Amino acid sequence: MINVSIPDNSPIKLEAFRNRLETFDDIKGVSFSLGAPMSDNKFGTGMYLTDKGESDRYSIRLKLADAGYKDVYGLELLEGRWFLESDEKLANLKGAERQWSYVLNEEAVRTLGFSSPKDIIGKNITIGFNDISGSVIGVVKDFHTESLQHGLESVVLLPFNYFFDAGIKISTTNAAATIKNIEQAWQEQFPEYLFQYSFLDDYVGRLYREEERMFGLFEIFAGIAIFIGCLGLYGLASFMAQQKQKRLQFEKP
Repeated sequence: MINVSIPDNSPIKLEAFRNRLETFDDIKGVSFSLGAPMSDNKFGTGMYLTDKGESDRYSIRLKLADAGYKDVYGLELLEGRWFLESDEKLANLKGAERQWSYVLNEEAVRTLGFSSPKDIIGKNITIGFNDISGSVIGVVKDFHTESLQHGLESVVLLPFNYFFDAGIKISTTNAAATIKNIEQAWQEQFPEYLFQYSFLDDYVGRLYREEERMFGLFEIFAGIAIFIGCLGLYGLASFMAQQKQKRLQFEKP
């Protein structure tokens, strides 16, 4: 998986970029979103069941994703359906014609008080992204938005065109040439910007390396604390020994 920064989320440019990428045999899938399932690009906001009202509001992670997101990133659909291109179009209309649809993860379903994913299909929820209400059309299996050291979060996915990341699934047989082709397609649409990409597994590995470094620092500081504590105990023991020795000398006839 390669992630490429997109400097302009114009639907015309994104579609042209996608069409160009799909002409290359080594590219297996393309998805536009605000970021990969595990990435720094995510909104924190609130959600509640529309019928219950805002008094039962819960914190969520909001991810903006297109119709290809599930297949490109390998999300597992448990109930209902994933976004269609028609859902994207309805979500990006103007005014009263706009219609929202949501896909939730299992944790979000549990947070809203439902024991089974099928029970939430068709329910209306409202999220804090301008307090917009829409219908739940699907539920996906839980996935981590951060490293495995962190707990699962409630996630709501929405097909709204605020896309600044392209997730590109490629064949590894000739990765260098494939990246060159991606850069060429990218420059055709965004010639005035610098091409930047990263491998998703490198990002995930970096998360764990950072945690390993943090754990190493904790070990160092813990060692220092133990050393200081030992010095204190040694000083106290020496002081008590000296006091005892003085008492013994004073008590001698």
